[in-house]
Amino acid sequence: FYPAVMEVPGGADLIGHARNEHRQVDRLLDRLREPDALKGACAAELRELQRTVTHHVAEEEGRIMPHARRLGTARLRDLAARMEARIRAGEVADLRAAAHG
Repeated sequence: FYPAVMEVPGGADLIGHARNEHRQVDRLLDRLREPDALKGACAAELRELQRTVTHHVAEEEGRIMPHARRLGTARLRDLAARMEARIRAGEVADLRAAAHG
């Protein structure tokens, strides 16, 4: 999906920003997996994770999805069908990897 949106004028900047947010979420999740996180020192990371994900979803809904509509209904349906087929075939086991790809 992201590579297709990058084809739309202005899409590369939006997707670059979105991918940076994905990396930020990955870093926060990695910190929460650390042994120190189990000691109760994770409240700040959890708040930051919630803030970051909420912000990212709002941007995807408010900026990226409207921008993606410029691809046209047929292209979006094709992208959705291809992604669903990859998921059913087990090609997308790690959704984090798929989001970055």
